[in-house]
Amino acid sequence: MQEDTDLHTVIVHGFNEQAFEAITKLEPLFPIKIQDDKSKIKHNLNEPTYINIFLKKDKQIVGYLLATPQNDAVKELRKDDPLMREDDQRYYIDKVAVLPLHRDGYAFVRLVDALLEEMGVRGFNRLSSHILSTNGLHKTIKKIWRKYLTDTREISLAMHDNAHFEYMEFTYIRK
Repeated sequence: MQEDTDLHTVIVHGFNEQAFEAITKLEPLFPIKIQDDKSKIKHNLNEPTYINIFLKKDKQIVGYLLATPQNDAVKELRKDDPLMREDDQRYYIDKVAVLPLHRDGYAFVRLVDALLEEMGVRGFNRLSSHILSTNGLHKTIKKIWRKYLTDTREISLAMHDNAHFEYMEFTYIRK
């Protein structure tokens, strides 16, 4: 597997029509139960505490990551994951989508690296997410960021038809 060096990330600051349209086009990559409607997409772009990141190849948007404050995620996921705890110093990766032609492992790494950079700018270094464990991504993440992994546990999420996930928490220390 060779890294696509033409890929780059862009932090989206606030609502703009191009970002809105791009996210709307990527939503079908998510299971129907967790697809956001247009009002939710607008909210996600307008919320200053949320981090929206695009992955681009040339001028085409080929991926997207949304991170929210952990406390917002806890409110939304309380029924599915009662062990998830509030932490006002942590971000949660809520969504990640990459077009199939660009899913080479490096795409996800680039998005998360850009997220960690933006979190650092905002004064945060703790991150969490529920990572689907049926496609092996959780193993890749553990391998790449194992020295930052502080907690992990398996869970099935009803909102994803009881698919198996691994909940992971990280504390990132920049070199």
